[in-house]
Amino acid sequence: MKAIFTMMKKLIFILLLVGAKGAVAQIQAPPSYPRPTQAATERIKFITADKVGEHIGDSVRVADSVYSTRFIAGNTPITFLNLGGNYPNQKLTIVIKGEARKNFSAAPEEVYKGKYIAVEGNITEYKGRPQMEVYDPRQIHFMEKMAAREVK
Repeated sequence: MKAIFTMMKKLIFILLLVGAKGAVAQIQAPPSYPRPTQAATERIKFITADKVGEHIGDSVRVADSVYSTRFIAGNTPITFLNLGGNYPNQKLTIVIKGEARKNFSAAPEEVYKGKYIAVEGNITEYKGRPQMEVYDPRQIHFMEKMAAREVK
């Protein structure tokens, strides 16, 4: 009888844990950032920041160092991560706006500055300069610096 009671407690605990994990995942995932399928993710090009100008409008993974950052507080806070060079000579600006910043557990401008990262998203242009808007911290990954032959 005691063994059955212990097994039931474990089962209830597991069910609660799985249910809670699903609830947390739903809270953290912003509705504006669609989750790509694995097949779609495998088709995304992997490039360095100096090549982003050739990929305006494309979904890509960009691997490069974060040279400089900036956070502007206000009604609509905005964070900038500059890849491939310091502002104003950056090759790509990663933009994290207002509500998206709340998805990060720590200040992105501090966490990523000076780090080599890979970031995934769509390349757009703002005032003639390439940028990528990030909505979710899962779009950014820390990486070891890659050999040139590994990144196209």
